[in-house]
Amino acid sequence: MKKLTTHEVHVALFFLWVALFLPWLVLAPFLGMAFEGSPTFGAYVFFLSTLTYPLVVVIAAIFRKRAPIIAFIPFLNVVTVGLFFLLSK
Repeated sequence: MKKLTTHEVHVALFFLWVALFLPWLVLAPFLGMAFEGSPTFGAYVFFLSTLTYPLVVVIAAIFRKRAPIIAFIPFLNVVTVGLFFLLSK
């Protein structure tokens, strides 16, 4: 089995983020439901992280040729929400 190069990993990861952007288009209009119970800090973290996801993917697309490691930047949105909900329990 051929070992993947760093460039191939960054390209694959970038296309994963773009593929995850498609479901975002369908689910983003329902973001307001995060505030259904009450406007908590967790709801705001989820809302802002999900709302800024397309912006982060566009930034990664623009700068991926200059700095391929930037393909990891959309993962910050996922980590932010995940850590908040893990630490809030």
